[in-house]
Amino acid sequence: MTRQRVAVFYSNDYLTGVVSEVFKENSNFELVLSSPEKTDLLTKIKKYRIDLVLFEITEEISKNSLDLIRKLKIQRVKTDIIVMAPISLEGGTLALRAIDFGAADFVALPLLGDDSTRARIFKRRLDLVLVSYLRKKRDAQDNEILAVDPALLREISKEVLEVKSRP
Repeated sequence: MTRQRVAVFYSNDYLTGVVSEVFKENSNFELVLSSPEKTDLLTKIKKYRIDLVLFEITEEISKNSLDLIRKLKIQRVKTDIIVMAPISLEGGTLALRAIDFGAADFVALPLLGDDSTRARIFKRRLDLVLVSYLRKKRDAQDNEILAVDPALLREISKEVLEVKSRP
C-alpha cells in the first residue's frame, strides 16, 4: 500500500504537534499539510492530492465542518475524513453527524487532565483509529483486486469452453 498523504487542521497548537508526531512516527502516512486554518480546504485537498484529512469539529464551527464534509462527498473528492471531537454530548452528536455526512471515523478529544496526560491519551486513541483506517483501506484494495469485470469473466468462460470442446 502506498503511503497515505495526510492534511491536519486543528486550532490547538499543542495537539497539532501531537498529531504531527503520530504521523511522523508511522511510515504508512506522509504529513503533507498541517494548519490551524480550514480556509480553501477543498482547493488544498485537490492540489496536494490528500488521501486523509483530520480536523477538529466543535459546536462553534460545526456548520462549516459539516458543510465541508458534504461538499467533499458531493464533489466526489477521493479523500477520507477523520474528525476530532470533544468527549461530550455535543461532541458525540457532532461526530456522529459528521459520519452521517461521510466522515470515515472520529477520534474523541480528552477534556480532563494536564496537557501531557491529554496528549498521551489522544495519541493512543489516534493510533487505534489509524490502525483501523489502514485495515479498512487494505480490505477495500483487496476487494478491488478480487472484483472481476463481468464482461471479462464471460470472455474467459467462453475461452475455457472453447478449449474444452476442442478434440
